[in-house]
Amino acid sequence: MVNMMPARAENTWKVTYPEDCIKYIEAFRRHYWDHQGTCKLLHEFFSQQGNVHSVCELGSGAGTNLIYLDDYGYQCFGYDSNQESIVLSQRRAESNEKNIEFNLLDFSKNLPNCQFNAVVSLFVPISLEDMEKLAQSCLQILKPGGYFACMLLAVLPEFEAIPEHNVTNTEFLEVDGTSVIRFNYYKKSGDQIQYDGVYFAGESQGPRMFQDRDRYDLLTKEQMLKIADTGYRHIYRTRIQGKPDQCPPMTYEVIDFFQKN
Repeated sequence: MVNMMPARAENTWKVTYPEDCIKYIEAFRRHYWDHQGTCKLLHEFFSQQGNVHSVCELGSGAGTNLIYLDDYGYQCFGYDSNQESIVLSQRRAESNEKNIEFNLLDFSKNLPNCQFNAVVSLFVPISLEDMEKLAQSCLQILKPGGYFACMLLAVLPEFEAIPEHNVTNTEFLEVDGTSVIRFNYYKKSGDQIQYDGVYFAGESQGPRMFQDRDRYDLLTKEQMLKIADTGYRHIYRTRIQGKPDQCPPMTYEVIDFFQKN
């Protein structure tokens, strides 16, 4: 059966995934993204501050980041707008004997009705403008002196002056006994990268194809989110080394840490 995701409107970054495909997308994410290393960086920062006990992740996906953060002793809460991701994260937390609370929530419209020492947004492809809006909204769910940490994409210096550039590659994984091939297409256009990934899964009932699409805003090395003077102060920026194929081509990842005033 062929199952392609509907095209996304140009004025929105929100993606609706085809039914029963998150297990494949999340498997590729866990394989190629350095969740453990990223959470280690978070813990190193939080432990230096000494006052972080509860962590909320907005866009928690399959719960991988919070499973690692739970290992460090934080009380963890995850929120995601995809029902399949919530079910998957709850199952993974249970199988890893983790007491993590996961809830279905579209954080672009609503926020949790409680407060936390830290709110994080990791590996979430939203625009810089939307990230700035999210950070501003999160002031209401951060305890006094709490921290907002977000992952952002920066353009590699050698590509800053190149207006357009395309990169393609192919990846393969076995996911729960199913062979899955993913074809990736990245197009840099100005200060954005458009990503299109096409998956072919050899399921027992027949081959299946679906599409994953993202769009990424790119920072320059010196660029900051426009929130430092609106309830936060910028504390720290660190570059994420990650795995060799973690970042989209032409980019590198940073985490910015802000503290609520």
